[in-house]
Amino acid sequence: MMRSTSRASRYAAGAGLLALGAIALGSPAFAATAPEYGNINTAANGKITVHLHEHQSGTGDPAGSTLPNAIKGVVFTAYQLTNFDVSKATDWDALSAARTVPADACDATPKLGSWTLDAGSKITTDASGIATLDLTKTAGAAVNTRLGAYLVCQTSDATKLTDKAAPFVVTVPFPDNQATAPSNSNGWLYDVHAYPKNSLVPTITKTPLKQSELGLGSTASYEVVTDVPRIAEGNQFTSYTITDPMDTRLAQPSVSSVTVDGAALTAGEDYIAETTETATGNVAMVHFTKKGLQRLKTSGGKKVTTVFAAKVSSLGTGETAGKIDNFAYLTTGNAALTSPPEQPAKPTLATAPTPQKPFADGVVPTATSAAATQFWGDVQAVKIDAGDQKTPLAGAEFAVYEAADPYPSGECATEVRQGSTPIKTGSTVTSNASGVIAVPGLFVTDSSNTSVTSRCYVLVETKAPAGFVLPNGGKERTAVKVTAGLTDTATAYDATITNTKNTMPALPLTGASGQIVLITLGAGLVLVAIGAALVARRRRAEPAAQSID
Repeated sequence: MMRSTSRASRYAAGAGLLALGAIALGSPAFAATAPEYGNINTAANGKITVHLHEHQSGTGDPAGSTLPNAIKGVVFTAYQLTNFDVSKATDWDALSAARTVPADACDATPKLGSWTLDAGSKITTDASGIATLDLTKTAGAAVNTRLGAYLVCQTSDATKLTDKAAPFVVTVPFPDNQATAPSNSNGWLYDVHAYPKNSLVPTITKTPLKQSELGLGSTASYEVVTDVPRIAEGNQFTSYTITDPMDTRLAQPSVSSVTVDGAALTAGEDYIAETTETATGNVAMVHFTKKGLQRLKTSGGKKVTTVFAAKVSSLGTGETAGKIDNFAYLTTGNAALTSPPEQPAKPTLATAPTPQKPFADGVVPTATSAAATQFWGDVQAVKIDAGDQKTPLAGAEFAVYEAADPYPSGECATEVRQGSTPIKTGSTVTSNASGVIAVPGLFVTDSSNTSVTSRCYVLVETKAPAGFVLPNGGKERTAVKVTAGLTDTATAYDATITNTKNTMPALPLTGASGQIVLITLGAGLVLVAIGAALVARRRRAEPAAQSID
């Protein structure tokens, strides 16, 4: 039995340990139960415990209490080698001779040379990253048939891990005499702990920052937050690029800032900012340099925060008018290197990049953000003559202000936000020959505030058309509700604003006495006319009377 123990030890160190890449097996310092000595106790109970954590230095506490960055919800399957018998030296010899576990041992159909495997027992890591398989003897049985050798495979949830745990073989009991164990008891361990290491797939989020400028031509800024993966101790980052492919309505893309864990990075040293403007999309990219990648190596688990900016140039047309979707992408890689490459890899852009497909065929981003969306709308009001309530008036000028309550529960009000100044709209807002008052673009809301669909603004008339009165006393203010997209003026205008003509002084006359003379003369003329009519009537009547006589 001493011979089989020795060979099993060599196998464990050479095959099990190296195959996993990061496995620490139980010993007095690593197991809940003390090692046993002598012949294998075939009636003993056993246990396999997997501790799954992100890459970290050292082995830590085998109970998992001090290992950081546990990974929850990953399923491992332990396949027992059914033709391995812990009581047979020849089986130990054969297993030890294998030396390594093939990389494809855990493919769709698990296999391990000539060994036969059972259907497997699944275990899932909990919030502490721990999954346990109890190998308990059947009640009343003389021998625990669950003792033996197991091929352990990570069998689910690889989608959230950048590197799947390599397959490994563990025996229960395990000979605790391998050189890599922190404490070599030279005993048999029936409570075995394994420590595979993985990296979580980094996440990426994109959020519109608060829009301080509200008119077309304003700068829109977006915050992109990406994870720094914890990578294997012997690996280095080969690339780390954040890409923001913007809609064509977002012009002049730029990179405002880049930080790691809140500390500012230096453009040109830690990263290179690159921008590309095309007919299909405007792209801003941040490529980490060798120096920047070295910094990321020591920042595993921290966050990179990048702020991108661009000018809102138009609302667009059609169904997507005013709705500007924006995405961000992270591409990163690492490899077994002593230092990052002098020229880190960069993802290749498509010939015609778009927000939804920025990269050339074959480039698969490590992580993609959800859409960060801004909503913009326009104003189409009309200025008319109050005299007939329909004739359009040209030449009225307006300033646009923020409403005191931009998102009221009821109707928009005419109160202007205290201390606000006119919103920059690109040009003076003036009614045209059709009386139309057009404001081409105003901010409504974004994907951080989806509970609202409109925003209130106030039009303030600053100049009336010639011949008309400039309203005052609050009547110069008109509240407008702006919704995302373009106003359908065939249905209705956003507001109808009237102007009243100026009141001119009364026409001058000759004075009071002149008025009396004119009135008197006029009355006299009327009396003369009446008298003449009566005389003519009497003369006609006289001949008729004479003929009767």
